[in-house]
Amino acid sequence: MFDTIILLTGLAEQAAFASLLTELNPALRIVAVLTAAELIDLDPEVLERARLIAFITSVIVPGAILHRLGFGA
Repeated sequence: MFDTIILLTGLAEQAAFASLLTELNPALRIVAVLTAAELIDLDPEVLERARLIAFITSVIVPGAILHRLGFGA
């Protein structure tokens, strides 16, 4: 089971999503990113345990990141 959500959204959406997701599952780790560069800089171990949610963003997620996600996007 995954324990991390990577949020690729704007700042306003990050706050709303993080609050809602944490309310639904307090044990969930939320990692907020704004850019492809921030995604690329994530530790591979984080990616292996994560699912990516991209919402209202123009960022194109690199294929290498998608392949490393343990629980998809």
